Amino acid sequence: MEDTVQVGFVHPTEPIIFHFDTFNSGEETILVDIIKSSAVHPDDWDISICTTACLPPETDEAVFPIGAMLPEEVSIYFFPQSPGSGSVHVFMQSQSDNSETYEIDLYLEAVLPTNVEELASSIGFEQRGDLLVLEVKQESQVLIYNTLAQLTEEIRLQTGRNEIHLSSYKTGIYTVLLYSNGQQAGTWKVLKD
Repeated sequence: MEDTVQVGFVHPTEPIIFHFDTFNSGEETILVDIIKSSAVHPDDWDISICTTACLPPETDEAVFPIGAMLPEEVSIYFFPQSPGSGSVHVFMQSQSDNSETYEIDLYLEAVLPTNVEELASSIGFEQRGDLLVLEVKQESQVLIYNTLAQLTEEIRLQTGRNEIHLSSYKTGIYTVLLYSNGQQAGTWKVLKD
C-alpha cells in the first residue's frame, strides 16, 4: 500500500516537523527504512530524521526495526532555507513476509508569498543592547524563540515604532520572527548579553 502526504506549504526559513507514532501490533518485527530524496530538495535545505535519536541532516537514510507489540515515535524535521520542495520516502516491511509492505511519501514545498519583498522593505529593525526597535507600517505580530526553539514571547505590534525590552531574558541567542497579514515578513537573530 502506498500513500503520498502533502506536509504543507511554508515560507522559506520556517521549519516544519512531521511527527507520527507507529505501533507494531503483530508478532513479527517490522523493518522501517526512511530515505531523503536529495535529488528533489535544494542544497541549502536540511532534513533530519529522528527515532530514538536524531540523525544529523547530512544522513540520507535511517533504517530501524520495530519489535513485535512495540511502539516507535518518528519525527522528520524539514528546515527549508530557500524556495523549493523536498520529500522523504518511508518504507515499512515485515521481515518475515516481503508482501506485507506500507509506503508513504512526505512532500513539503517552501514558497515565497507574492508580496513578501514589499513587506520586508516596509520594516525597520534595530538592536540597541537589551532594546529591540521595530518600525512597521501595519499591525504585526512578533514571536521570539530561544535556542531550543521554545516560544519565549509573543508580542502584538502597533503601526509605527515599537520597543521590545530584553532585560528580563536569560543570556543567549534568540530568533525574532515578524508576521504581517499572516505572512512571515522578517527574521532576525539577536544576542542577549
